[in-house]
Amino acid sequence: MQTIMVRFGEIALKGEWVRREFEKKLMRNISSVLDFEHELLWEWGRIFVNTNKIDNAIRQMSNVPGIVSISPCEVTESRMDRISEKAVEIAKNIIKPGENFALRVKRTGTHDFKSHDVAVVCGDAINRSTGAKVNLTAPDREIFIEVRQEKAYIYTRIFDGLGGLPVGTQGSVVSLISGGIDSPVATFLMLKRGCKVYPVHFDNRPFADEMTIKRVKDVYENLKVYSSGEDFDLTLFPYGRVWQLIVEKAPRPLTCILCKRGMVKLAEKLAIDRGCLAIVTGESLGQVASQTLPNLRVITYGIELPIFRPLITHDKVETTDIARKILTYDSSIQKARCCAILPERPATSAKLEKVIEVEKDIGFDETIQEVYEESKSSVITH
Repeated sequence: MQTIMVRFGEIALKGEWVRREFEKKLMRNISSVLDFEHELLWEWGRIFVNTNKIDNAIRQMSNVPGIVSISPCEVTESRMDRISEKAVEIAKNIIKPGENFALRVKRTGTHDFKSHDVAVVCGDAINRSTGAKVNLTAPDREIFIEVRQEKAYIYTRIFDGLGGLPVGTQGSVVSLISGGIDSPVATFLMLKRGCKVYPVHFDNRPFADEMTIKRVKDVYENLKVYSSGEDFDLTLFPYGRVWQLIVEKAPRPLTCILCKRGMVKLAEKLAIDRGCLAIVTGESLGQVASQTLPNLRVITYGIELPIFRPLITHDKVETTDIARKILTYDSSIQKARCCAILPERPATSAKLEKVIEVEKDIGFDETIQEVYEESKSSVITH
């Protein structure tokens, strides 16, 4: 088996007990995504994966929140002669005629040499064996050596991970997913921040088309790879009945506000039933009429659970850049008829008192409760 070194960043800033628990969780998450034979080993500050499927392991672990970077390694004893031999062997394979190189050495533990000694000895051996000169500022090739207790790990490649915290270390949330560009990015950011996420979509048919559901399910599949094997069931709430109520009985300018309040109210009920601690949305300040500061206040009113808005300060370009990186963008831009009841002039500064009055007049909360009770036995989970 070959060895992969897994590095993590923010976990190392935690207190010793919390850090160890987070590291254990990260190991479990790694193991859950590797669908082939592997062995996991832990050392202080590092996780090592032994496997015969290096490329597959790197690809799968690159989607695991909590991992900062990954390197396939050659492993040898932490003796100067062994380290030098292995470094020369690797150098001969990667350094081409006319190229120069640099050694980057780290050392942890008790040894009878220092990092500088390793660099000098190995650098001299590589120079004699290949003729390549050392260039520490702009090398053609870099060889990394990490000496840790009784072993030394030598590598030439570093693959970036997602960073963040291991999924499942920060509690559970319910995340609203529309299938558009923003909400999947918000969901991803909460996964990256260590939350276990339950995505929920509000099925607006007949006011939306079948393509809307396909788009949501495609986005869901894109996001699932970041869930580290934790439960990531997609809940589809039949929301057409709520829309019908709004269309028939509510003032048109308040359509978007009431629609979003209904979604948040249902999400809160689901969150409480599932033991979640917060609700997540993809709202960005000022992006659309319902996302002005006054309207966000109205939408939030009466909701006891915190509402997290990871994109609140992002503009569309920033959000789209993340969507492209996490591979949800193409799914999100599939053409679909998402909303057939947008008012011509939606309220941008809705009055809370008026919204509450309308909700009482049309029996809004009663309808939300009925929809939730009826849905509990028929909600679709993927």
